[in-house]
Amino acid sequence: MNDRIKDKENIYRIDDSGVAKRAWNPCPTLKANMGTYPDRVPIIRDDFGIRKLTPYECLAFQGFSEEYRLPAIALAPIYKAIGNAVPVSLVKRIAEKLLLL
Repeated sequence: MNDRIKDKENIYRIDDSGVAKRAWNPCPTLKANMGTYPDRVPIIRDDFGIRKLTPYECLAFQGFSEEYRLPAIALAPIYKAIGNAVPVSLVKRIAEKLLLL
């Protein structure tokens, strides 16, 4: 896996075919199965090596504010909840479009 995750500019995802390089901008879809299958959490290479995105990084992609605090529970249900979340900005844009129709 280390040879397929080469640069710090991309977000990678492990899927059924192996390591997939980001074809998404800015991040792959965050799915609820991140909580069921820990290897489904998107991964990055940083100055310290290869690691999973943290729950707070995933929350940022979902549009949560930096002030949002997670409950002190295990990571699996946190990742599952993040994958099930619907970004408020997305709901707002859909509602605005529906109101214009």
